[in-house]
Amino acid sequence: MTPEQFIKQLQRQQKKIVEAMRRAVPLKAAVIAEQHFKDNFRKGGFQDNGLTAWKPSKRIGKAKGAAGSYGTLLSGRNHLYSSIRHRTEPFKGIVWTDVPYAAAHNEGTNNAGRNHNVRLPKRQFMGDSAELRKKIAALVEKEINRILNNH
Repeated sequence: MTPEQFIKQLQRQQKKIVEAMRRAVPLKAAVIAEQHFKDNFRKGGFQDNGLTAWKPSKRIGKAKGAAGSYGTLLSGRNHLYSSIRHRTEPFKGIVWTDVPYAAAHNEGTNNAGRNHNVRLPKRQFMGDSAELRKKIAALVEKEINRILNNH
């Protein structure tokens, strides 16, 4: 291979990497992030350098019927869990929830409820996480290696 051919090959791979980072990687990363945040519900805590378990809700073990059998932040309808979604823009994956009370649960609050006299402890389910960063870094590395190894 001549130096000119080598340079052309590198330029083709560079274009493929840029296109992957524009479209495919953000989509895959957003799906990974959405699943990671939903997995926090299944595990009952936030995964960031290990699992930080949520403080159990008061109804667990006390409420009669089905209400007492669901985990913290979970219910029969799983409205908060199901509200986590993803979308993409060029070079960016976005994960969000549009449930009005999601921030109160995720960050905790001293003034929740109808009369603003309920304190909710922080039960983070979305946010920056070392485990999530590792998953996304592995995805990026895998995609780049796939492109570089497919001459």
